Amino acid sequence: MVAKISLEEALLGTMVTVRTIDHRTVRIPITDVVFPGYEKVVENEGMPILDKYPQKGNLIIRLAVEFPNYLPKSSKELIARGFTMAKIGGGVSQHEVINKLVLADKILRSRS
Repeated sequence: MVAKISLEEALLGTMVTVRTIDHRTVRIPITDVVFPGYEKVVENEGMPILDKYPQKGNLIIRLAVEFPNYLPKSSKELIARGFTMAKIGGGVSQHEVINKLVLADKILRSRS
């Protein structure tokens, strides 16, 4: 299956909800940075194997990243600053720094 996620979710992580063929809802955490061609394999949640019923195959989720149509200049500068800080941050992961910067930006905007 293909699941659409935002650029933010691709970088910071998300939870993908899948409705299975047997009418169950499965929530799949995506904690990796999603890159072009990324696939998440969920063992034993795919289609039933006919000659081995009730055994199931693997569910393969391909993630399609939806990019925003527009980003204000201030947002681009903030993201660029996050990547720069991560490069010189000495072991701090990029998504953590960006997440903190985005949160700080939201707090500043709510005070305005």
